[in-house]
Amino acid sequence: MVPLTHIRVPSGSSLDRYHRIAPHDTAAGRCPEEGPEYLGDGIRNMMHRLFGAAIVFFAALIGPARAEIEVDWGSPQETCTADGSERSLIAPTAPPQEPLVSSDPGILTKLGKRHTINVAGPWLDRERNDVDDYGVVWHSWDSAPGGDAIWLREVLWVHYKPERLETSFRHHPPGLERFMTEESWQTLAEYGTSFRLTYEDPRYADYMAEVVANVLDATETDGVFLDWWIDNHPFLSEPEIRIARNRIAKAIRARIGPGPILMGNVGWTLETSTHEDLNAVFMELWKRPSSRGYSCEELARIEELLIVHDRYLAQPKIVVLEPWRQAKSSSSSDRKSKRNTEWATLFTAMAAVVPRNGYILYADNARDRSFDDHGHHFYDIYRTDLGEATSGFASVARGIGFKRFEKGIIAYNSTPADVTVQIDGQPLRLRPLTGVLCVEGDEGWDC
Repeated sequence: MVPLTHIRVPSGSSLDRYHRIAPHDTAAGRCPEEGPEYLGDGIRNMMHRLFGAAIVFFAALIGPARAEIEVDWGSPQETCTADGSERSLIAPTAPPQEPLVSSDPGILTKLGKRHTINVAGPWLDRERNDVDDYGVVWHSWDSAPGGDAIWLREVLWVHYKPERLETSFRHHPPGLERFMTEESWQTLAEYGTSFRLTYEDPRYADYMAEVVANVLDATETDGVFLDWWIDNHPFLSEPEIRIARNRIAKAIRARIGPGPILMGNVGWTLETSTHEDLNAVFMELWKRPSSRGYSCEELARIEELLIVHDRYLAQPKIVVLEPWRQAKSSSSSDRKSKRNTEWATLFTAMAAVVPRNGYILYADNARDRSFDDHGHHFYDIYRTDLGEATSGFASVARGIGFKRFEKGIIAYNSTPADVTVQIDGQPLRLRPLTGVLCVEGDEGWDC
């Protein structure tokens, strides 16, 4: 699990205009069209200027400059709500579906068994959940859970837990002590005491590559999961962290080859310098307070995160979306409320439509309940069967898109407007902030 971090926007991308929107210009949940660039308070602005040249210099060492502006998503945001406006749009022709690609035959077989909706199981609790319901899972297990799920083994790389050296680090070769420190790694108290590893040490990349190779050989996992795959850590600067991450990703990929899955928990970040070596990301969309939903601006950014990760990741481009529920209470019944069912449907549609290989989990906040992490309700929509996708992602407008399936269509409207879209001459109404999973019939869409 990572804390909320900063957004990183590729220079020159279509996201540049979205970064001109001030994060607090969302009064009443409305999405502003344009706004002044957000520069933060005076001290932050001054620090940004002082360190800007250094950031550009270090970023140049690892590739094109991608850091443009920082937005602290930890600030409370207004939950997006319908604004009463209406729009009528004509959909473009949906592009063809891209073929499945993986150099690993086992992973390719598992991807070929994907459903209409594919659910992820981060740190899945096998006592409370059936692994067969999930398409990709990860944990610290030492043997495959069985079934058709892509299984990833978590590898701790930025910090260590003294009480877990015999378990979490059993696959590490001798020499871990070279990188151990007594610098406290700050995280939630429930996760126990942790200390920093000196992953910035140039020797660490080859060491970690050997660790990952050992894990793959010993556990027969489909790949590994790396938490904290962001440039916002204690003790080091963002350029230092990024250089270290690039060095580690390249060393691991060179050691294990192109086939195994290498997934990073990227949270809200849109920094893609390691994507040529990563082939999967986990979008853990931290928010606070847990009682709010996502703002209009955040919803627009989620769509762009899905688009960019799907575009730049190495094959097979696995994108896991985990938004957190709007919690009014910690009860199980709150998970199934009308409000949360609608949020879950919207995000399920976005995960199914935008990426080629998208996965969804609409989960609890960290932590709504004291006895589980990434707890969730398994919504009925997860079992929707429209067959396989027959098209790629069709973007109608910002925040509005669809994808065709063998038996129908999945579409979403993540904007506050009420939208009617003409798709091949058939009107499809998309209420504000909704996803729809529709069967195509003789008389139109049955949603």
